[in-house]
Amino acid sequence: MGRTVHEDAAATLLDDILTTPEAAATFAEIRSRLRTQSNHWFNDGYIDAIGQLHAKDPADWPAEQAAAFTLIHSRLMAGTYMHLRAKLGQPPGPDADRTGNAEALTRLPWPLTARLDLAQQGADQDGTLAWRCSVTADGCSTGTALLPDCANEAPSPLTTVRSIPPRTVPLEVGYTMPSRTLLHLHRDGGVARWPHRSTDIHILVNLASGSIDD
Repeated sequence: MGRTVHEDAAATLLDDILTTPEAAATFAEIRSRLRTQSNHWFNDGYIDAIGQLHAKDPADWPAEQAAAFTLIHSRLMAGTYMHLRAKLGQPPGPDADRTGNAEALTRLPWPLTARLDLAQQGADQDGTLAWRCSVTADGCSTGTALLPDCANEAPSPLTTVRSIPPRTVPLEVGYTMPSRTLLHLHRDGGVARWPHRSTDIHILVNLASGSIDD
């Protein structure tokens, strides 16, 4: 099976990272941290929020997926992306139990609402998640860029508290590659993640992008 567009884009990203000594050193450090998966480096659930590969721990991710993770993490640290966490109280069921998962998503806290595609049929996403009034992302950014490009893209002044206007983002349930998460952030302005074994919904938002409602 051939690679997807987002996997190819991640491979190009990896090549770009490795051409810059500073970025290459950052990538090597983040990949080393992924291999340890220590909560000393990443909060519980943070890695899975960005990507979760079937039958592969982050230590075994292909290099291009580690590169996609590194860029997302770097932009979160710079404040270009923000991360929100919503308590749902239960993990997703099997992929085949889409009706059960859809029912669970009706218990999302206000103002979040989700629509799960019950057919899916190879679509680019599992559904959508929306909020119809502004939500607050609190303490999600240190304001420290890890890759050179973030220094130019980060908001000024950097802040750890942001009000996120209403928008709709794709929903990905279970396994998804970091490169797909990066695609959603770039193309759709954000993504909601309900990883396997997670009782929380993680929402990643690209502050430089509008909503797919726009």
